[in-house]
Amino acid sequence: MQRYIIRRLLLGIVTMFVVSVLIFLMIRVAPGDVAYQIASQGDDGEEIEEELLIEIRERLGLNEPLPIQYKNYIVSAVTLDWGESYFSGLPINEEFGRRFPVTFELMVLSVVIAMSVGLPLGALMALRQDTWIDYAARVFSLAGLSVPNFWSATLIITVGMLYFNWAPRVEYVSIWKDPIGNLSLYSWPALTLGWAVMATQARMLRSSMLEVLRQDYVRTAHSKGLNERTVTVRHVVRNAMLPVVTVISFTIILAMGGSVITEQIFNLPGMGNYLIQAMSRRDYPVVQIVILLFTFWIIIINLLTDLLYAVLDPRIRYS
Repeated sequence: MQRYIIRRLLLGIVTMFVVSVLIFLMIRVAPGDVAYQIASQGDDGEEIEEELLIEIRERLGLNEPLPIQYKNYIVSAVTLDWGESYFSGLPINEEFGRRFPVTFELMVLSVVIAMSVGLPLGALMALRQDTWIDYAARVFSLAGLSVPNFWSATLIITVGMLYFNWAPRVEYVSIWKDPIGNLSLYSWPALTLGWAVMATQARMLRSSMLEVLRQDYVRTAHSKGLNERTVTVRHVVRNAMLPVVTVISFTIILAMGGSVITEQIFNLPGMGNYLIQAMSRRDYPVVQIVILLFTFWIIIINLLTDLLYAVLDPRIRYS
């Protein structure tokens, strides 16, 4: 097991290296000039002099060879000294400390909502197969898979403003200062993300449970006189959960990616919102660090998922 973990961590390092190279190159070959964007801030329409652009590139190190720029990027990432934003001038470390809790809370709430609804719904769909309950739940979950979260978020805001005189709060409120206000702020964003996550979990658990329900040992448990609840909980759900673990890890990653758009629509000052703003302004340090952090979290989540397999099924052994 230790060798497996070490091997996965080494592969994770290789993955992060490849991602760092790709994002470093892609953001630099994109159209536009970050020095020009910085110089044009507060521009009153006057022509920007070339000397100013040269001075900005010199100050930011953009005139250095690409290998030197990449080396500086990697050193700053490894030493956790992530530098400052080109535009705001604020340290990225401070922005991370302020914005990460926002994204983390959104992800946790959306996954909790999805699991508390999706798993019972999936089990109910399997136990009531081909009934009206199954059909209605399948339509509901299929809609969750089909509707993009940015569209459902926009629809929620539009309907809320037109018919209920409601709009997302402009000012963010911390959970430690105002728990009620914080949860009301997160309720719709978390439901928007949780709908797609819930639909994935429900359909996977339904499919897995239907397969387990047809196994011989389930029929044997029924023939021994065990009640339906015992058979379902001890034999069916437990054995059907292994494939669902993969979906749970996938849905966490899905929620992470969905938070980028959801935060922007609902005006949440999280990491996703930070990334969108940085990409629109070609803020190299912010984009590079945030994407590298997302990559790191995905690697850790996948590793923990594989280790959870061994806990749920003792027959699985990694070497």
